[in-house]
Amino acid sequence: MIKLQNEKGFSLVQLIISLGIMSGILYVSFRIVQDQTKLGSSSSEDFEIIQIQDEIRSLLSDPAICMETFKGTNIEEDQNIATIQGTNPNGVNTNFYEIFAESAKQYGQSNIRILKMKLGTREEDGHLIGEVDFWIEYKKTKVTFGVKKTLRKIKIFIGTDNSGNLTTCHSVPGVGTQGYRSRAGLWSRTGVNQILYYDRGGVVIGDGQAGADLTIEGALKIGMSNVQCLPKIVGALRYVQETKSFETCLPSNQWEKIEKGERLNFLAPVNRTVQSRGKQLVTEVAEIPYKLCKLNGAPASLGQCQTEYSQEQSKWIFQAESFGMGIVSCEFSCYTSAK
Repeated sequence: MIKLQNEKGFSLVQLIISLGIMSGILYVSFRIVQDQTKLGSSSSEDFEIIQIQDEIRSLLSDPAICMETFKGTNIEEDQNIATIQGTNPNGVNTNFYEIFAESAKQYGQSNIRILKMKLGTREEDGHLIGEVDFWIEYKKTKVTFGVKKTLRKIKIFIGTDNSGNLTTCHSVPGVGTQGYRSRAGLWSRTGVNQILYYDRGGVVIGDGQAGADLTIEGALKIGMSNVQCLPKIVGALRYVQETKSFETCLPSNQWEKIEKGERLNFLAPVNRTVQSRGKQLVTEVAEIPYKLCKLNGAPASLGQCQTEYSQEQSKWIFQAESFGMGIVSCEFSCYTSAK
């Protein structure tokens, strides 16, 4: 009879069992590493979907983009949406173009695909009047572990006519993207474009009135020499690189070259003081045709100071008002242009 055990070593059975245990441990370790890799890939794709969803929210927070995306829709029935539009705010024309689309493209580093987009109905989603859900179904193209498809929604605030046709719409802007013309703030910037755009009309620098001063640390560059001279920008200033001169927009919708071209020179300021006492409003009118007058510092709490330019008189007006029996002293600085 053959013995399976050597008195000086391991038995063959023990060796086979040990090899089996080691193989099992190696296999389990390999599967753990493999599953962790798949799980990491899935988490990365989930994060990219959140980013894409956030960017779409920011896009749709612009009423113009929202209406361009959902134009022709009726909230009384489900509407499939093929594309999400975007625009470049160039200040003159609004050119819409496709940003996201169904199925045709893949987005992000993980190649996320949008399978379907649908604008739901108010009754279907259980919303109040003026709200519907925009549903987006995403597909993870790289994932081999876990759920491959995910459905997300964006609440859209809408206005409709009596037939249920969309007349206005917008979403709440995303929290992690700048957007294109989002309602996240008054300013927006698109992609790598270094120009910062103001979303709603013109900019007035002032403190309760358009008379406060503007301090610029560093240089001021005036560009966009191709801007049209329109009634809404009469008085605007531009610099023309070709002629190396400044031009101003006239009421005739024509740009006129400013003499002495490249520099706007002002003489040293003339200081003026206006006082009020005993609950009085004191008003003074400048006799000299100053180009600019501004208030120096904030008035005391016992009264108020202000200055404004009178179009009728073509002169600056200064006011000092006392709220009590004390004295309120208002100091102004006025400038005249160099000849």
